[in-house]
Amino acid sequence: MSNDPINLDEHRGASSRLTAKIRQQLLRDFQIEQTELRLRQDELESILSSAPSETWTEVADKAQYLLKLYAVSPEAKDPHRQSLIARTLSECATARRMNIHDGRSGSGSRCISSHTSGT
Repeated sequence: MSNDPINLDEHRGASSRLTAKIRQQLLRDFQIEQTELRLRQDELESILSSAPSETWTEVADKAQYLLKLYAVSPEAKDPHRQSLIARTLSECATARRMNIHDGRSGSGSRCISSHTSGT
């Protein structure tokens, strides 16, 4: 028995070789896109954590982002948790729309000045 690698492409027809090349290119493209996505996600998280939220809309945006990250984790696969996540995301979106439509997206809805510390 030989330890030399076998070139499987030699045993494939032209159509199979083309399909294999396309599959390999798609895999490379996917890996590049995943790397770029991780870099953009790191940049976004750096921006989100660089300063406290100034409005309740910003708080809701951050909460939505975190819930969406959690929603794809193994711990969140429980149907009750999925339901809670979906309901909370919906409520955040509704509150955000109401805040904008009520004209409170500016300084009137500032969460820093209107939030009192519980400590």
